[in-house]
Amino acid sequence: MKYFINFWEYRKEQIEARIFFNKYEKIFLWLLNHRKIRFFTRKFFGIDPSNEFNKKKIIRFTPSAVIFRIKGNVFTFRGKAFDIYAYKLSYAIKLSKVLAWTASGSFLRYLGLEGIGSFLPVFALTTETFSPDVGGRGRVYVQNATYSTAHDAASGTEDTVGQIIHELSGGTYTIGRCFFPFDTSALPNDAIITAGANFVRLVANGTTKLNTDTETIDIVASTQADNASLVADDYDQSGTTTFASKTIANYNDTASANNDFTLNTNGDAQISKTGFSPFAGRAERDRANTAPTGTNQVDFTTASTLLSVTYTLPTTTSSTSTSTSSSTSSSSSTSSSTSSSSSSSSSSSSSSSSSSTSTSTSSSSSSSSTSSSSTTTLLVNPETVADPGYFYPSGGDVVDE
Repeated sequence: MKYFINFWEYRKEQIEARIFFNKYEKIFLWLLNHRKIRFFTRKFFGIDPSNEFNKKKIIRFTPSAVIFRIKGNVFTFRGKAFDIYAYKLSYAIKLSKVLAWTASGSFLRYLGLEGIGSFLPVFALTTETFSPDVGGRGRVYVQNATYSTAHDAASGTEDTVGQIIHELSGGTYTIGRCFFPFDTSALPNDAIITAGANFVRLVANGTTKLNTDTETIDIVASTQADNASLVADDYDQSGTTTFASKTIANYNDTASANNDFTLNTNGDAQISKTGFSPFAGRAERDRANTAPTGTNQVDFTTASTLLSVTYTLPTTTSSTSTSTSSSTSSSSSTSSSTSSSSSSSSSSSSSSSSSSTSTSTSSSSSSSSTSSSSTTTLLVNPETVADPGYFYPSGGDVVDE
């Protein structure tokens, strides 16, 4: 009997998962294809994200099968004899009930997704983006015939060009470092920054990249004197600890292309909730003090550079109770008597009346408490939502390889 009951509970949970699964397949397709989170969602469902084949775009996702687009109209089907993905999802459903995860009811009602609030908190986070300070952003570069002199200079020439360069050309070394001071003081003081979800984005301006030395671009800390004013003396104020990196080979130099540098733990720690989060960009060989043999260069639009920060917040809950009671009582009595005779007459009358009313009212008691659980926000642009069943949350691109 014990095994029969457990089996029945399993089947019941699996059926519930399949209903949810089929209704919100498009949401799962977004979660499974988003560049920033697909590693975790595919890992959860047992789709090995380290396998190059499994990095292809998923176009259908059913309780028992996955369909990948290999290229153009070439697809591949992977299926199981039972509902393996619904089975895995059933554990998430059960866990979500235990943890009592909830999302904003009014927001989900707007999307027509009231039933999924308890299943989204792992993926639905609040994200804000920041642009670098206008006065503090830009480039500082040095040119010299001797590499050590160029590399170790205390100051250089400051401009607003978005270019990271490490070059030897015509016997002259050129080193250009860029600075991005982001004012992130608008972040809530109690924000809990999500590790591995934050990045610096460089938007290509269409200039062809150059990569003689198979170079890498690094994001590091900036210690410029004034985050609101870049000066020539800031040349040597870029750090040597790498927060994020991307090879020039993988840098997309197409005009308006986004190049995201995902921050590591040290990079996350550089994000401030009370002031500036200063970052800088430089070539890896520049950081390692290794002379170039040719030109290594990437260009971008300085004004389009941004820092994306993802975080959660503590939840505040409140409860109010009101009670009212009222009672009224009233009583009245009257008595009268009369007597008479033939020889004499007498009359007497007496009346008495009494009335009383009592009323009592008690009301209002309220209390507010704060817990440490996290609140979540589904990243959707309401202006682009025409049909709640067909939407992709904002904040990232869908893979189409």
